[in-house]
Amino acid sequence: MKKQVIKRLETIDLVNGKKVFFDYEGNLFSINREVPEYRHYNVPKDVEDIWKQTIVNNLLEEIKKTKGYEKSSKVTKLVAIYGHYNNIQLLEELLDDNTLDTFSKILYLEGLNREKLGVNISIKYKILKIDDPKLYIEALNEKISDYKSKLLNTPITIDESFKQNYAFKYYDFSDENIFKRIESI
Repeated sequence: MKKQVIKRLETIDLVNGKKVFFDYEGNLFSINREVPEYRHYNVPKDVEDIWKQTIVNNLLEEIKKTKGYEKSSKVTKLVAIYGHYNNIQLLEELLDDNTLDTFSKILYLEGLNREKLGVNISIKYKILKIDDPKLYIEALNEKISDYKSKLLNTPITIDESFKQNYAFKYYDFSDENIFKRIESI
């Protein structure tokens, strides 16, 4: 008996796919968890890449225009879709920005420290191609230590938007607590 080959026609639904993709700001982890039907839209990877680049460009522009809590919220969204190498560059640029308040810099330094862990995993599984991984991680550790030292040796400033945001309603913004948080990085 002759085998019969059945071809499946996969329909692509770019309208619904784009809506979901942009609603979740390109965060595929969240999309896959929250909207499992997204995979049935069969959005091609190259289309997702174009949409992702649009979201990244928009977030980068918004980050330039904002400060305090709003800026840190946009950075968090960008970090969720950007990728370790890009995240590290972004966070380093933000940490070098002398106009930022101390609390924002703490959040970005904590993010940089988390990205370092992701880089370790990405190097281990050869997702990130780095010539000398050990040297790269050592340099990153040194940068983190330098940023931490700078934070410990500069006056503490807190953007009012953090104090006024409900998410930080009960947060202790005392100098003592801020120094403890910096030291724990």
